[in-house]
Amino acid sequence: MPVLALAGAGAVLATTQKAPVFGIVFTWELARAGAWTLTSLIAVVLAVMLLVSPAWQRTLIDRLQHSWKR
Repeated sequence: MPVLALAGAGAVLATTQKAPVFGIVFTWELARAGAWTLTSLIAVVLAVMLLVSPAWQRTLIDRLQHSWKR
């Protein structure tokens, strides 16, 4: 469970600073975690950055609107 908290903290930091690489590296260095946590940080931060991007949100909203019209 601590890995999920660490990944969540990295995702919040990356999103608020709009710097995913900074969020990943800073969180990883601060926790002095093993190399295996780096992969989970990368996966979670990139997923969150993708979900908050305006292009992805527009695409998702368009898909939802078209699915309701059918």
